[in-house]
Amino acid sequence: KSTIMGEPLQPDAWQKIQLKEAEMNKVPPMFVDTTPQQAPVFTTHLQSMDKLTEGQHVYLEAQVEPRTDPNLRIEWFKNGLSLTTGARLRSTFDFGLVTLSINSLRADDSAIYTCKATNLLGEAVSTCTLKIEDKHWLLGKPLHPEALPLIEALEGPKPKAPEGPEPVYENPVFISHLNNVECKEGENVHFECHVEPSKDPTMNIEWYVNGKPLPSGSRYKSTYDFGYVSLDINHAYAEDSGVYMCKATNSKGQASTSGSLRCTGDKDIYLDTQHPQGRAGLEKVQEVEDAVAGKLLRQPSVPDAAFPKPIWTVPLNPEFHLGEAQPL
Repeated sequence: KSTIMGEPLQPDAWQKIQLKEAEMNKVPPMFVDTTPQQAPVFTTHLQSMDKLTEGQHVYLEAQVEPRTDPNLRIEWFKNGLSLTTGARLRSTFDFGLVTLSINSLRADDSAIYTCKATNLLGEAVSTCTLKIEDKHWLLGKPLHPEALPLIEALEGPKPKAPEGPEPVYENPVFISHLNNVECKEGENVHFECHVEPSKDPTMNIEWYVNGKPLPSGSRYKSTYDFGYVSLDINHAYAEDSGVYMCKATNSKGQASTSGSLRCTGDKDIYLDTQHPQGRAGLEKVQEVEDAVAGKLLRQPSVPDAAFPKPIWTVPLNPEFHLGEAQPL
């Protein structure tokens, strides 16, 4: 065989390699700008509105082309001046749709509104007019005229109904009486009874303890409600023991009912020990306390040593003769 082989080993592969290299050397097409080359044009214009009232909501809209132009810019003007948008005035521009919404119309919103569309090739405008009827600050006419006759009939003078005879009530009668109460010091006490006639407006209820009027205070609470009579005593003391009387009085007479309170008082001073082991346990506690107190007692201090009266061992010279700047 020859030293140099001129034929390819794989003829099919050689063709595929040529196709691949041809694709790699292919010149790509130049970038084509798809931006619309057109000046703005309003396909639908703003619509004028009149006979608007204060407080209404207005929505202005228009359509502009080319809608896909990224350089298209929208501006709003009011009477030739740039319109400032905010919470009450909002403008939008979305794919060719231009809108302006005005909430809660006011009298000063009456004006000529202009929408201006601008791009690199030109501009276009659309104009409309808004007219708002000004309301007077003081409304002299009624909002609901049909309600006036009904209000006059309701507020007008009416003949008084004939007054019937006043009811006559009998003498007070206790249909249930006070109960006797026994308690310990510190507990709450409750007395209750029922009296008739329960609807008598002249009925008066009084409380007495041991024949004397019940003193007023935060511990005593009396109740009378349509024949129901009660007395509550908070945190009773032994001094509260006695006979309690409830007296009911009206224009015809009076009635009374009584109940006793027996409050057992606690000792003021407890002399007995509360230790579980009684007196023996108390003595052990006392021994421990005495031992601890003995350790904490301060030892008697040693008296300070006595020293004689101070004397001069080297007396000071009465005079010194020195030159200027010499040390002393």
